[in-house]
Amino acid sequence: MARNDEARRVTSPGECAARAGAGLPAEAGIEPDLPSRYRRPTSPARSATVTRMKILLGPLTVLVTAGFAVAAEPAAKGLRPGDEVSAWEPVHVAGPHAGTKTCPVCTYLDAPVLLAFAKDANAAGQLAPALEGIAAAHAKGKLKVLLVVVDGSTDELQSLAKEHSLRQLMLCRPDPQRKEKQLKAYKVESLAANGVVLYQDYTVKQAWSDLKAADHGELKKATDGYLPKR
Repeated sequence: MARNDEARRVTSPGECAARAGAGLPAEAGIEPDLPSRYRRPTSPARSATVTRMKILLGPLTVLVTAGFAVAAEPAAKGLRPGDEVSAWEPVHVAGPHAGTKTCPVCTYLDAPVLLAFAKDANAAGQLAPALEGIAAAHAKGKLKVLLVVVDGSTDELQSLAKEHSLRQLMLCRPDPQRKEKQLKAYKVESLAANGVVLYQDYTVKQAWSDLKAADHGELKKATDGYLPKR
């Protein structure tokens, strides 16, 4: 059975540019339900059987689910080396793409990107100066730098940009309508303070969690290799 390709979820960054060229958003939504003509008809007898099975298996389902809940591992705090990044459209508040929802994955493709997530405006303020310095040093190079504030309003981010004179750093926030999906894709739903990844060719190369001021030098050291040659 043929299905409309536009109904599929985007699973690779390479599809993002194609969707943009077709006037579609970088992030595809959930596949729609199948038309009724493709659905398997259900007889009254089959419906009754299914209902009885649900009643009988209900308690067992609860027990099995509870067992998995106990054994489940805690959620990871951010992507790890080897993970792939997903196409997404954050709200750019300051920087080169201010006022847009530019997808960094689609725009910069296989270029190196230093992507930082901060829990709130206060946590972002601890990272912003160091990240702006890195972004300024690479202004004529390929490396791009983003700082995403997970819980922060546009006004808060604009104040942050003004306070730290942010020019080259892309200061963003998740799209309110897709926030949960975007945070889950980058595994930062339970972010403590901050999380930073350096990725290239759509793959995470290095990752840091809960960086302190004394650790900011690690970011500069990791990105110095991408400085444009004079």
